[in-house]
Amino acid sequence: MVLQTVCILLLFLVRWTAPFSVDSGHFNKKTPKRCSYFKEHGMMAVDCYGLDLVAVPQNLRTDTELLHATHNRIRELHRDSFKRYRYLKYLYLDDNMILYIENGTFDPLQDLEAIRLSYNGLDRVPPEILQLPKIRKIFLDNNRLIPGGGFVGAPASDTLESLTLAHCHLQQLPRLEGYPNLVELNVSGNNLNRILPQQLALMCQLKFLDLSGNPKLSEGSSSDGCDCHLLASWIAQRNIILQNSYKLKCSSNHDDFTHCGNTSEAMEIHEACMSAIALKAEAVQARRIWLIVIISVATICIVSLILFLFYQRNRRKKQKKKVSNNNNTDQEGVLPPEEQEISSDEMLNETNS
Repeated sequence: MVLQTVCILLLFLVRWTAPFSVDSGHFNKKTPKRCSYFKEHGMMAVDCYGLDLVAVPQNLRTDTELLHATHNRIRELHRDSFKRYRYLKYLYLDDNMILYIENGTFDPLQDLEAIRLSYNGLDRVPPEILQLPKIRKIFLDNNRLIPGGGFVGAPASDTLESLTLAHCHLQQLPRLEGYPNLVELNVSGNNLNRILPQQLALMCQLKFLDLSGNPKLSEGSSSDGCDCHLLASWIAQRNIILQNSYKLKCSSNHDDFTHCGNTSEAMEIHEACMSAIALKAEAVQARRIWLIVIISVATICIVSLILFLFYQRNRRKKQKKKVSNNNNTDQEGVLPPEEQEISSDEMLNETNS
């Protein structure tokens, strides 16, 4: 009887505690990570690195200026991806395998200065990035780009200063004629066959060039070594610095390179580029001068109008005061009707007497 009672109690306890049992793995589960905020060079920055995100978060602060969204699973970017983040200046989207970017995706980012799209699945440069008015740096390395990289017919940019196209499976240098202020170009790790001085002359401000990992440039496309020699000559003439200690090793089956000609054509292109930059600078300066003149004239007109109105106001006040004083004087010289009657009677009596 006692044993039966104990068994019933044990069964009751087991059934009563069962709903409150906790999975043994519950305490081993990690708390989901969230994007974190921090300050970087005085900017509001957000770190969303490696959070397995499949889309750009839409619950971040709207005053975000720098967004780290590297190493996630964002495959597509859409028109509303950055609609809330109009103050973005730096955008890092490396290693997301981005395959599709909808037209208009980057339109809200009018303050964007630098974007990293490295290690994705892009086949060309997103043209609308080049249209952004403040863009300075674009990183497209480690994408399998089509021949030409999508730069043929792409928008020009006077603000672009740095372009990285490393390891993009390029065999020819894209035609980069719309970027005269480009200072730094990285095309390392490709399979470039040749680069003509005329191609580099289009970028007349170029100072840093990374050609490492392109062995065919030294070999050249011709056995006389002229392509390599002319490229090396142009780099030396323009004082362009080759990055990563890269050196062109030109060889020829001739005794020398005198038969290769010169870089006069490239020099003409370079001079035309520099002239275009100078003309734009003059136009900008002229606009500034005219703006200053217009603002100055407008300021003078506004100040003159204010002074005129102030003068008119004071003049009216003085006139009103003068009229008021005259009225008071006239009132003081006129006798009341009763006194006027008394005076008339007195004058009549004096006359009769």
